[in-house]
Amino acid sequence: MKSIYVALLTVLMLSCNSNNKKAEAKRESQESKIEVIRFPQLEKELHPTGNTIHIINFFASWCIPCIEELPFFEEINAQYKTKDVNVLLVSLDFKEDLETKLRPILTKKKIASTVKLLDETDYNSWIPHVDADWDGAIPYTLIIHNDDIKRFYGSITADTLKKYIDQNI
Repeated sequence: MKSIYVALLTVLMLSCNSNNKKAEAKRESQESKIEVIRFPQLEKELHPTGNTIHIINFFASWCIPCIEELPFFEEINAQYKTKDVNVLLVSLDFKEDLETKLRPILTKKKIASTVKLLDETDYNSWIPHVDADWDGAIPYTLIIHNDDIKRFYGSITADTLKKYIDQNI
């Protein structure tokens, strides 16, 4: 009887250990998706080639409307991941807030889309290169498809995103 108990306990411990490893791998996978970049790296994303629809959203963890719309981008990313649609979330948080503010929000909202933290504090030097008419207010979204660029100043809805994608896929 004792050997059955020990065997059962061993199986339970191995199972728990396996689940913990899976959870840790999933967490590490999420954490690895936040890349800290400078504007020249982002600028390449603003001039894509090919027939892919690129959705680029600028947000910050302290911006309530930004955080409220993050699930829309996640929904689009999940729904169109087998299509030619690329979602990129660009955080304007400070680099030192990555672990204390940005990552917790992304974890809480279960964001799996690609996230890049733009490590640039001189906004006036790069904002005009994104959009000469953009004043830097967020949320701000670009949809780039071939030579067509749609700009959304302020919040956007999942329906607006889906409508554009469905018309252009």
